[in-house]
Amino acid sequence: MLCIFRDEAIQNLKEIGDFIAQDSPERAVSYIQEMRAYCQQIALSPTIRRVVAHIEGRAVRKALFGNYHIYYTLLSDEDGIEIVHIRHGARRRPTF
Repeated sequence: MLCIFRDEAIQNLKEIGDFIAQDSPERAVSYIQEMRAYCQQIALSPTIRRVVAHIEGRAVRKALFGNYHIYYTLLSDEDGIEIVHIRHGARRRPTF
């Protein structure tokens, strides 16, 4: 299954990595790698998570990774997912 990241989600990963790197650069790298691997796992069974919003006529679902919320949509051919946003759970939910 395919897992792609929107530009905004890539920027989110960069910001998360930069924040973690303030305390531990090594952990920042490994955490982002683990989060990306988890996103690949989401793509294996993407419909088991509930719909939390709609964007561009497509359902947005949410998965949790540690304290982070990963928002994604199914690709149009349903052969994978597109990560649209990643946000810390203590922050306000994004508006789509």
